[in-house]
Amino acid sequence: MSQNKIDLLLELNSESPNDPFPYFALAKEYEKISEYDKAIEQYKKLVNDFPSYGGTYYHYAILLIQSQKNQTALEIIESGLTVLLDNGDRHLYSELAGLKENYFE
Repeated sequence: MSQNKIDLLLELNSESPNDPFPYFALAKEYEKISEYDKAIEQYKKLVNDFPSYGGTYYHYAILLIQSQKNQTALEIIESGLTVLLDNGDRHLYSELAGLKENYFE
């Protein structure tokens, strides 16, 4: 089932390269099948090409923490907090701040 979703999302990415959602969904699908390097690639693309897509930072940081890449996770959290504060997204900001508090303070 996941491979069908992955194929569909890859097609959506090629058809709508300026839409961040398929990249995010693709990252989550790669996580489901333990393709963590591929998931990280998608999250990196989101952070670089769609920095305002706020949900990326929390999920990306969680994956990095689970992969024991704590320094990179902290950097992603810090970047995300700045973006979310600038965007006025208090809900996602508080979730990401809570993640930082739970793992790094």
